[in-house]
Amino acid sequence: MDQPESSGALLDRLLLGAGVALAATNFVVASTVRPGIRAELANGPTEFARVFSAHVRLGDVVILPLFAATLILGLIVLIREGIGGSQRGRLRLAAIVFLFLTIFVGVLATDPLETQIAAAAATATASATPTGSGAVGGLSDLPDLVACWVRWQWVGVSLTIVVGASLVVAHRAPKPALDEGEDALTPRHRTLLFLLGTATLFEGYDRFIVSLALPYIGKDLGAGEASLGWALSAIRFGALGSIVLGRLADRRGRRGVLLLTVLGYTVMTAVTGLSRGIDDFVLFQLLATIFLVSELALAQVVIAEEFPASRRGMGQGLLGAFVALGGGIAAVLFPIFQNTELGWRGLYFVGILPLLLIAWLRRSLPETTRWQQSLEENAAKAVQGELWRAPHGMRLGVLVGLAFAAAAAGASALGFVSFRATHAFGWTPAQVSGMLLSAGGIGFSGWFVFGRVADLFGRRATGALGLVLLAAGIALFFRTEHLFPAIAAMVFAEAAVQIAINSLGTELFPTRLRATAKSWITNAGIIGAMCGLATVGEFAEQLGGAEIVVSWLAVLPFAAAPALYLLPESTGRTLEQLADD
Repeated sequence: MDQPESSGALLDRLLLGAGVALAATNFVVASTVRPGIRAELANGPTEFARVFSAHVRLGDVVILPLFAATLILGLIVLIREGIGGSQRGRLRLAAIVFLFLTIFVGVLATDPLETQIAAAAATATASATPTGSGAVGGLSDLPDLVACWVRWQWVGVSLTIVVGASLVVAHRAPKPALDEGEDALTPRHRTLLFLLGTATLFEGYDRFIVSLALPYIGKDLGAGEASLGWALSAIRFGALGSIVLGRLADRRGRRGVLLLTVLGYTVMTAVTGLSRGIDDFVLFQLLATIFLVSELALAQVVIAEEFPASRRGMGQGLLGAFVALGGGIAAVLFPIFQNTELGWRGLYFVGILPLLLIAWLRRSLPETTRWQQSLEENAAKAVQGELWRAPHGMRLGVLVGLAFAAAAAGASALGFVSFRATHAFGWTPAQVSGMLLSAGGIGFSGWFVFGRVADLFGRRATGALGLVLLAAGIALFFRTEHLFPAIAAMVFAEAAVQIAINSLGTELFPTRLRATAKSWITNAGIIGAMCGLATVGEFAEQLGGAEIVVSWLAVLPFAAAPALYLLPESTGRTLEQLADD
């Protein structure tokens, strides 16, 4: 844990390289390839459609990965180092903002134009004369559409050039001085967060794959809408196994169990890509869920035990940001793999990458100081069933109920986001990913905003606000056509809910019970998700579709919000004070 400088320098260089490569590649493609596409209009709609389709695939395979690498590395660097008041931080933040502006240009302008161009070319081809001339309603529209598309492409190129320039200037700017205040995050805290966040990133990645690729998984494995609802529900059953691992972490320590969970989820995520039927898929993902849920719960416990009291909410928010980043990576890779023979299976094969983390984690991840200090106390005071007795039982019961209600609605909604966009509105994989990246990117700010809000104004107020906003976002997505703002609201609200529950779930229990308690709370969320998805599977056909059922489930988080005020406020208090209260 004493090498933050070297790892930070490597991240800086990777971010700079990705940003410069993105700007340069985008400019070269715009200057050399796109002019030839306009010239293909003279060769008729069939040849034009072939060349245009090849160019769109080129963007998905070359430019989109560079874009994703720049965005993800930029967010990781901001999470690790903080924005602060330095020129370096402000320039990197500006680069991230311009990247999101590029996404908006794609979602709102270039992607719809590409769809219109493809449709116009198809119409012109179908009505073409033997000499190759197109109908008035087809080929005659193409020149104007292509000219408009080229203009918007150059807007995107300009934005990526600004991104590259900002990162170059930021890299040359002086490094900010570290905050030496009593409640500051030290290099040790930031390195610990980076270690845990990197391992936790794949929890969000694995969980989000099925939300994105659900229509294609169902088609490939022969499962319908109702069957998929039951399958998603059954997968969450694996979370029950995390209680055993949580108890083991309370007895044997956090570090060893964390390493075991990373190894376990890596193997099971990778073999999911080998599924031959829906039963195989459910079994592999069920086993992966045991380790994924355990890893996330233990990472949250380590944050609570190691971070200063005034920054624990921020720590939980930043850890959650890594989970959200994992979902963003899945959204970026989704359209790329869907255009290959691997399809959705390729997304799961990528899950083998965390194996590279094992050696690093073994060398750099320490045991928490609080667990080491309480080792004798753990052995002397641990009593079977103590967690469910007073005073811990009431706290645990309330948190279990809150986690259940939030997940029953939230997981059901996120599980059918891609399904609704694809089936109700005919969106392509690229359009779905674009919506999730852009709208989700706006909502992503919630992990930063509410982490600080929870430390300043309290966990209870943060959680209550998040639960109400989550209910509103779900209703908006599944009952209207306003998908973009609804996704942004759902992701933003989800951050508030998770920060509040994760903070309270790791702060209101003594060290000897903390990991076990957090496992129960996490499991309640998983069981809530399981029940919510099972409800969709049971009533979707009877009530007229999954969107109707999911809309009704949104009532649960709204009704659960007042229960937060049955718990003590933990903001600014030490874990020892809270445990003795």
